[in-house]
Amino acid sequence: MGTKYQLGAKLGYPIQIRTPDLHAIRSISSCLKGTFEKIHGNLVQILEIVTQPEALEALVQYYDSPARCFTFTDFQMAPTLEEYERLLGLPLAESVSYFHQDQTPSWGTIARLLKVLGEEMTRVKRNRNGSEGLPRVYLEKRLDLFRVWEDWPAFMDTLRLLIYEILLFPQLEDYEDLIAVGEFLAMENRGENPTMAVLADTYYSLNQCDEQRRGVLRCCTPLLYLWLTAHLFQCKHRMACPVEDFKWSWILPMTKEEWVRKLDEASEKSIRWYPLWNEREHVIIQCEGYPNVLLLGTQGAINYNPELMVRQEGYPIITPPRGSLDTFRTTRAESVKGATKKLRSCGAFPEYRHWAEERETLEVEKLKVSLDKTKAERAHWKRKLEEVLEEIHHEKHLNIDITKKAQAEHDAQLRIGSCLKAADKEMCARRAECDQVAKEKERLEKILLDSQRREDEQREQFRQLQEKIHLLEEELARANLSNEHLKEQGRKSLLELVKTRTKAEKDEAQLKETIQGLREAVEGWKRRCQDIADNAQEQVNVATTETSFWKDRFFKLAWLTNQALKDIPRSLRAVEGMADFMKMPREIMSFLGLCRGLYDQIKARVALP
Repeated sequence: MGTKYQLGAKLGYPIQIRTPDLHAIRSISSCLKGTFEKIHGNLVQILEIVTQPEALEALVQYYDSPARCFTFTDFQMAPTLEEYERLLGLPLAESVSYFHQDQTPSWGTIARLLKVLGEEMTRVKRNRNGSEGLPRVYLEKRLDLFRVWEDWPAFMDTLRLLIYEILLFPQLEDYEDLIAVGEFLAMENRGENPTMAVLADTYYSLNQCDEQRRGVLRCCTPLLYLWLTAHLFQCKHRMACPVEDFKWSWILPMTKEEWVRKLDEASEKSIRWYPLWNEREHVIIQCEGYPNVLLLGTQGAINYNPELMVRQEGYPIITPPRGSLDTFRTTRAESVKGATKKLRSCGAFPEYRHWAEERETLEVEKLKVSLDKTKAERAHWKRKLEEVLEEIHHEKHLNIDITKKAQAEHDAQLRIGSCLKAADKEMCARRAECDQVAKEKERLEKILLDSQRREDEQREQFRQLQEKIHLLEEELARANLSNEHLKEQGRKSLLELVKTRTKAEKDEAQLKETIQGLREAVEGWKRRCQDIADNAQEQVNVATTETSFWKDRFFKLAWLTNQALKDIPRSLRAVEGMADFMKMPREIMSFLGLCRGLYDQIKARVALP
């Protein structure tokens, strides 16, 4: 009976196993085991199970969709309603089973459950893939707020709501849809048991992945992993709790290849068919004469055949299952009572083995027919491919000729283009040179205009300087006339100064020296002015080529003029310092005042406007 696995190993399809993030809820719920176990069975303990996704990826490859079971080398097995009842710790006899009716709770009910206003609920609700719900992070924030406020009833309700969404009915990652909320409210308000809905979602998701040959396993993966390990691994201690049984099995982490090898090596002798925690008196064998048991979950309705699973309840399988494996009826299930004190047998009778071998043979024949059909189609498409390749080969030769001609034209175009590029480059260089020459011409014209402007300014300054020199000569002429007049007055006053001859002679000598100095200064001024005029004329001739030289000469002339203007007042101060104003004649005083006024006029005229 290894046909299914061998085909699955060759034609295995990719399956995505989503393991929920339970770290935050584990740390909170670890302190609430006693409170949870009274109402919600083993949910808190299942949260502590670390699922290996590689195990479920390998297990899905063995799923037999028509038989609703996992077909291994020499046996078949699948999760049953009784096993999920014990795994979850929620007795079916003590409560009504949950039936999903496609009626989601109102947002007002959810707002009252989370103790928020309707406006806030309208703001935080989301719609992902056509499914309305709440983000997981929002519920975790409300959980933290209830813990801070010490509102423990609301805290417990929100925590159970998170567990139902993350663990039992996962649809979208980190998202609480209204279906999970409705199931929680059914458990909370009406005491409905979610076991059948959880098993139905498991079968429905397995069947959907097998039909599509891909997809995401959307079911309670920790529970399916717990069921697999409970039958695959032997526990040295006989534990009545399935979670404790799992912990004592000490399952080491394995890769997907190791899990495939483990499942391939499993046989009906190595499998643990009937664990201690699954011992019971009543088991489901049919539904009012029909072999299949109906399961209704949140994802859809599906069935499974309990007659194939009697070995998991401690009974041998004697005959093959009756009727079609795909038929189901929505009727109540019948049960059979067995003796728990007697030893149970999990063997298989020859009739069942013969049926399994025939079913395997039929499956192989179907696969052979499908393979022959595939080969015929492959041969047909191979001929089509050869014809197409021949046409492609013919077109390839034509394309080569066309490509050669096109390449020749392309090379010619490239040569012409390179010549045009070189000519364009030369024209650009010439244009750049013309632009550079035009810029240089504009720069020289600006320099010429600046030189002409500076030359005009220098000529104007020279003209003003000539006017000042002319005025200075006139002033010197008037000073000479005044000097002659003073000499005449001195001769007339010589007779009056006989008594004071000694002192007068001394003063006269000093005055003569001063006058002589003034004469010499005037003569020096004349010579200097002449030199300045000559130098200025030379500078005007040279100004067009060496403007800076003329400026230097002009500054020196200004300095000489200032020095001359400084010498006259120094001489006057010296004379005034040597004269005694109380004894000095009035004429001499008048002469000194006249000299002082003459100096002031010269200074005022020489000063720049």
